[in-house]
Order: sequence, then structure tokens, then C-alpha cells
Amino acid sequence: MISKIIRFLSSMQFMSMLIALFAIVIGFATFIENDFGRSSAKALVYNTWWFELILILLCYNLINNIIRYRMFRLEKISILTFHIAFIIILLGAGITRYVSFEGMMHIREGDMTNQFISDDTFLQIHINDKKHQLNYDKKLFLSAISHNNFSLKLDFKSHDVKVSYVDFFPNVKDSLFHKEEVVGLTIRSKNPKLTSESGTNIAVNDMIKRNLSSGEEILFKDFKFTLDNSNKDAFNFY
Repeated sequence: MISKIIRFLSSMQFMSMLIALFAIVIGFATFIENDFGRSSAKALVYNTWWFELILILLCYNLINNIIRYRMFRLEKISILTFHIAFIIILLGAGITRYVSFEGMMHIREGDMTNQFISDDTFLQIHINDKKHQLNYDKKLFLSAISHNNFSLKLDFKSHDVKVSYVDFFPNVKDSLFHKEEVVGLTIRSKNPKLTSESGTNIAVNDMIKRNLSSGEEILFKDFKFTLDNSNKDAFNFY
């Protein structure tokens, strides 16, 4: 029974089925990415166990065919090149999936940095009681057309912290809504004299702040900010 399964998994018929299935799945994922974004494509296709199984079986079948049909011969160099090229592509996909990182690094002229913004979505939790801190990161593959349910429990100084999924809002952007009662803003930034932390590790008490009133223009850390007072050389809020 086992030998029959191995022969079937190593057959050209099964390999043809895998290639056809792979092409169909990639096409399906392309439509999902086009309509719902990369995160949805990752959640529904690229980061699923069954898609990885297809890639593993394809790679196994290609290597088996190279050995089985003795392709390390001059007269079969074209077929061997095709198989090796496909194996390299599959290995590259595996490295991208398990080892590499994708993101964007913002480097100003004359500056250096060792940080970048990941393309992946992370749930980041930072708890700080001014004496102790808890940092937690969890990669999530969220989508508007998939089940995103998750929950987790954390322990912070003998206190249980529970986080549960409620809802997913796609294509959300940071924005400022103008209302009559909004008469000012508070702009905050890290105070390098108080902390060397960065990102979500910075506590509120370790920040410097400036208040910006309606119709005012201020200079904050070498940048101009305005509220209801447009200036082409400033960051304008309305």
C-alpha cells in the first residue's frame, strides 16, 4: 500500500496534476490580491499549509524525476535545466517564506538606520507601569474575506491580560476629522535625553510635546506644523 502511494507521488501524472493545480491556485491568489490586497492573498493562499504542501510535493517530484530519468546527461541538458530552474524557484519561495523579511526602509539623506517597516501585519502589545514592561509581537494574516478569529492571554506581574478579536476593517487610513469643537492638537516625539528606546517601547512620560492651536504655526523638531493655517513649507492640518 505504501509503495503504491510512493509510486503515485513520484509519477509524471501526479506531477502534471500538481503543476496544473499550482497554476490554478496562483491565478486565484492573483485575483484575490488584486481585489482585496496582499494581506488577503497571504491569509487565504500563500501562507496556508496546503499551498506549502503543493510546493514541497512539486520539489520532491522534480528531484525524483532528475534521478529517475538520469537527466545528468548532455542529450537531456534542456530538460535538466527546466527541472533545476523550477527547483531553484521553489527553494527561493521557501527562503522568502521562512527566512527573509519584506518591508520598506526610510533613509533620509546623510542618515543611517537599522530599522524598517515590515510589510506583514503584527499585533503589538506594550504594557508599562513605569517600573516593569511587557512587549509582545504576534504576526497576523488578516483579511476581509477570511476568518480572523484569534485570542491570546498574557501574564503581567501576576495579572492576566486577555486580547480577543472583535472585527476587521479593511483599507483603514489614519485621518483627522475636522469638528467645530476641535481647537488644537498635541504633537509628541521621543525625548532623547530621557530614553534610548524607539517605536512602541517609548513611554508617554519619555516624550516631549507641543500644543498646536487653531490658526497657529509652530516649529517642532525642525519641522513646521500648522492647524487651519496653510503653509506650503509645513505639515498642514485642517
